[in-house]
Amino acid sequence: MAEFFGVDDPAFPPLAAHRRALSGDPTEYPLRRDGREYEVRVEPLRDAAGAIVGCLGLGVDVTERAHAAAALRDSEARYRAVVEQAAEGIFLFEAASKRLVEANPAFLRLLGYAAADLPTLTLYDVVAHDRASIDANTAHLLRAGCNLIGARDYRRKDGATVTVEVSATVLAAAGGATLCVAVRDLTARKSDEARRAADEARLREGDRRLREAVDHAPLILFTLDHAGVVTFARGQGLVALGLTAEQIVGHSVFIEGRKFPEVPDNVRRTLAGEEFDAVVAIGRHVFSTHYAPLFDADGAVSGVIGVAANSTRRLRAEAAVRRYAAAAPRKGMLR
Repeated sequence: MAEFFGVDDPAFPPLAAHRRALSGDPTEYPLRRDGREYEVRVEPLRDAAGAIVGCLGLGVDVTERAHAAAALRDSEARYRAVVEQAAEGIFLFEAASKRLVEANPAFLRLLGYAAADLPTLTLYDVVAHDRASIDANTAHLLRAGCNLIGARDYRRKDGATVTVEVSATVLAAAGGATLCVAVRDLTARKSDEARRAADEARLREGDRRLREAVDHAPLILFTLDHAGVVTFARGQGLVALGLTAEQIVGHSVFIEGRKFPEVPDNVRRTLAGEEFDAVVAIGRHVFSTHYAPLFDADGAVSGVIGVAANSTRRLRAEAAVRRYAAAAPRKGMLR
């Protein structure tokens, strides 16, 4: 073995493993050789009398699996970076216990909590409505799977309330259902808070549950480079448009978005350093979108990050109310 590997260090894993096998202990170890990765198991080889006469080894090539795992880790890191920089608050809670299990920085800032407070919080602590209403909404969501709840009052750590637009999605889990909730502050949001959300450190260790949250949230989370080319897109909002991330990533909004001129116009504003909210109509859908510039290490604008919330049903309902209110006086005069 030492001649084969060209190593005589007794601590070298293959040599150590074979010595342990010769002493009667089966051993497993990872091995990288010639650009490939293997999982190796070595067991003692015994004769008919049970005496150890050698070693029996089996190596399994796991190179593709290892590469896939590395790609998944990178993808999860990107998903978490987008979620943690989102201007909208996103959190997960367990349907049975109502316990909050995950929350992004925007949500914690909105309600004035620190990350250390999260393990102590339940849905009853942050939603400023009675328990019966909270339980009824949770039960409805579990039946529907995905729903736009609309305006709700949330309770800050200091006791003050803030009105938010709430949408939620049910995530299947082995231990029971978990709900992903996205909240959008309907009160005037402080620009410095949104700017901090856009400037926060972006790469942290990936987390599968938050990756699923992004995939199922009724939003479109996206990033563009300095040339307006889409570098990342994810969210259930793409499904409403009949699109997939693969269809738009790598394409320029200045070319593909010419049918919707407000889109390239908004991107130009953001690339000029402006952070703002805009309502964008795409086909039959309307998105409430927050745009923010991305900056490089020198402070220069290097791209765009944005969150688009599908507000179609809410805006249609508001328009119907306005039409009814405008028609009501005329109907009164006819009487």
